[in-house]
Amino acid sequence: ENERMDFSTVDRALVSLSRRHPPLPAEVLDLSAELLEQQKQLSSGEDVAYARNILRLIELGSGGGYDGGSNDDDVGNEKKVRWEPLAVGLRLIVDYLEKRTEELPADTGASGDDDDEEDEGTGLGTGGGGVYAEGPRIPNVSEESKETERASRPPNPNSPVFELMAALPKIVNAYVEHAEPRVRSLVAQTVGGYALYATSLLNWLGGSSSEEKELNEAIHKAQAGRQQIHNA
Repeated sequence: ENERMDFSTVDRALVSLSRRHPPLPAEVLDLSAELLEQQKQLSSGEDVAYARNILRLIELGSGGGYDGGSNDDDVGNEKKVRWEPLAVGLRLIVDYLEKRTEELPADTGASGDDDDEEDEGTGLGTGGGGVYAEGPRIPNVSEESKETERASRPPNPNSPVFELMAALPKIVNAYVEHAEPRVRSLVAQTVGGYALYATSLLNWLGGSSSEEKELNEAIHKAQAGRQQIHNA
């Protein structure tokens, strides 16, 4: 019996891949197991291998490239492309961007009440809406701990989050009209996560040191990517 995909948490989404029938390709299953272990040990967003494995999972769910709209019914490819790896990859990106946003300083122009409301459910301003299978809300850390974890320094311009963001406009534009509704829903959440993080980065613009200039360039590229997504 083919179990339903569960996108309520990243762990459940990854485990769901191993329970699909007919089974997904071995490369997908091996990569999902590796991502599951990496995700459990992830303490910050500086794990380049984790970020690149997310992109690889999306690639495996798109027939090897971001050529748009592939699903189980495709007949133009040598083998059928399954939508599940693409959907789980997008779910991982949503979670990754949410955590990177939480590491940044709170918007100085926002009130505490707004922050509390924004953190409801997904934390991405989606009103807590999940993707079909909505599990228990992930427990929030205390407000004191959350504030302590917020960055007191700017993100590293070489952080893998910027590598992910550089790839996202092409991915989003390719799958915004995907035949699978769950993929379309996750694309929409990805757009929200991208926009929220890109906007939060604007607090770090400025400075004239070489590292600050490099960060400014990365932030400007993120804003350009956001514009590409919204112009699609």
